[in-house]
Amino acid sequence: MADNLVAQILRLAAFSDGDQGGNPAGVLLAEEMPPGADMLAAAAAVGYSETAFLAPHARGRALAGALLLTADGGTLLWSCNDCLDRCLG
Repeated sequence: MADNLVAQILRLAAFSDGDQGGNPAGVLLAEEMPPGADMLAAAAAVGYSETAFLAPHARGRALAGALLLTADGGTLLWSCNDCLDRCLG
């Protein structure tokens, strides 16, 4: 599954000059959140400092997301799933 995710991750770069330079990050827009292990493996495979995984929230009212840092082996930095569940009741 992680290989399939890698192929779908978009490269976005801040401070770039066309396709050159910048600070690249990965972004995946998915229909549902992939399993955590697959997100970690895909983020490590693309090798960007940050990779964001975004999908519609189960209630259809907001986005669910996880932002992963791969520089230190894929530490999960942020997930809004639990926060959204608490905030949206």
